[in-house]
Amino acid sequence: TLAKAAKKVLRVLPADPDKRQQILTRVGQDLGLFQKPISQRVQASIPMDVIQKVKEFYNNDSISWQAPGKRDCITVRENG
Repeated sequence: TLAKAAKKVLRVLPADPDKRQQILTRVGQDLGLFQKPISQRVQASIPMDVIQKVKEFYNNDSISWQAPGKRDCITVRENG
């Protein structure tokens, strides 16, 4: 009967009321009784003027420089 089924379900639920609510909410969502929450992630974006200022900073010759060395030239070999 319905009463026996409900009693069995309530008997096996955890004693903690928060856990009970989480379990019953999840079961209700799985059965289609409740709507599943739609979470939208908001990603913080960096303003374009900040990006431009950072690029200008690193392109400044007094800040960034290239040391002479092995990586100044690239050797391309064919068939080898």
